[in-house]
Parts: sequence; C-alpha cells; structure tokens
Amino acid sequence: MATESVATQSPFQAFSELDLRDEMHNLLMQTTALVLNTYGGSGEGFRGMNEDAQDSYMFLVFNMVKRVESVWKELEWRRPSSEAKS
Repeated sequence: MATESVATQSPFQAFSELDLRDEMHNLLMQTTALVLNTYGGSGEGFRGMNEDAQDSYMFLVFNMVKRVESVWKELEWRRPSSEAKS
C-alpha cells in the first residue's frame, strides 16, 4: 500500500496579498481594541470580569496575535528573495 505524504498548507493559500494585508490590519485593529479594554479606564472593565472570563479574554488576545504572526509569515514567505532583508 502506497503512503501519501500530507503536505502542510497555509490556511491563507487562497488569499491574495491584498487580502492578507487587509486581514492583518483588521486583526491588529481588533487586538488593539481588546488590549485597550485591559488598561483603558484603569482597566476596570477587564478587572471587573471573573477570573475565567479574564483567562478567556487573554487567550483570545493571544490567539489573535498568533494569527497576525501567521499572516505576517505568509506575506514574508511570498516575498521574492531579492526583496528579503538580510
């Protein structure tokens, strides 16, 4: 029986570069809004949440930052090597 190798594909494969840039911009704006809630107004809104809600909130922020990182890596991967900075 032949074995097939499973190639890892980027979740952004179907995105154009413009779509990726829009996605990164949107994620950064959303993450900024979430982070502002943790310290804006002395962080009262965030600190008023129960511990589980705070943990979930920070987990969401972390996941959004990781998604921005993934989009950035996809953009860098697509960049021609002649444009790559050393």
